Amino acid sequence: MLISWLNVFQFLLAILSFILGYYLYSTKRCYALSGYFFCLAIHTACRMIAEIEGLPMVTDLSNSVRFIYAPLVYFSIRELLYQDFRYRPYHLVHLLPFTLALTSVGLFSVNSAYLSSMVGLLIIVYLIASYRLLFQFSKVVENTRSSGTPSGLRWLRRVLYIYSALIVFEGLRHTMDLMILENIYLSDMIFTAIVSFFLTLLVYQGMRSPSLLPPINSEERAITLDLEAGTPRERSPNPEVEQQLANFMQQHKPFLNPKISVKELAKELGISARLLSEVINEHYDCNFSEYINKARIIESQALMAAPDNREKSLLDIGLAAGFNSKTSFNVMFKRYTGQTPSSYRSQISPQS
Repeated sequence: MLISWLNVFQFLLAILSFILGYYLYSTKRCYALSGYFFCLAIHTACRMIAEIEGLPMVTDLSNSVRFIYAPLVYFSIRELLYQDFRYRPYHLVHLLPFTLALTSVGLFSVNSAYLSSMVGLLIIVYLIASYRLLFQFSKVVENTRSSGTPSGLRWLRRVLYIYSALIVFEGLRHTMDLMILENIYLSDMIFTAIVSFFLTLLVYQGMRSPSLLPPINSEERAITLDLEAGTPRERSPNPEVEQQLANFMQQHKPFLNPKISVKELAKELGISARLLSEVINEHYDCNFSEYINKARIIESQALMAAPDNREKSLLDIGLAAGFNSKTSFNVMFKRYTGQTPSSYRSQISPQS
């Protein structure tokens, strides 16, 4: 029995994956993501055992487990994005590729290159679906939240980018292994090191930010999908609701709340969130986030023009207008006015 440094790395990666999977399952209740790391632990352990002992059955199991990674990544994203997501019996159909692979490998002699091609195709399909989920979620946030793109969404995009890069690297590694067989050991070492770094990054970010994303539910997602399904001209006008909204915004200034959502504002107005979103889209030709932030920009301009606020910092002005940080204030102000808050303030200061 000959144990190499690669086997040591594989053992450590399997242990780390199992611990992370158990943590995500027991503490965070992220079932798909924990399942991903459990599968990574099984896959890595099987590869290690197969290389040490040379057991064909273990190799078959290791090859089959690869078919379950892509569905687990997709459902991990769905779990993280939507707080009310629940698994249904029909979701088991996503395990069909894994089941077929395990059966075919066990009963028939399937070429490993063919299996790798099928895994690659499956991963591409689920990656496209995962990126589509993120795109839809960003639209939902714009239509239901006013605080801009959450940091958790940017983090999740980075994680998916890293995962995509790993998949590309694995494809190149597989091609290199077929062309230059003596580099298999080195490429395995590199790939194992990259996966280990990816896991460490994920653990660090997860520990650092326990609550990464706003609590979006399927009802808010349905509002966005409904708005995107038709054009404003297809909806009936609601001048009464529009006037009610305008009066409420002027008198109560709900945009001063950095965490105001379309659901909360609709409750204050006594209407449904769907109707409020339709009115904003139809009468103001923008989504909820844009509507609220435009009101905050107008408020910040008024605050900067007030003589009593000359000594106030731009951060204080932005926070007083409803922004949750100086960065979001600067970004939104420049987006809607074409200049930075400091430039705008310097222009109006001689006139104040």
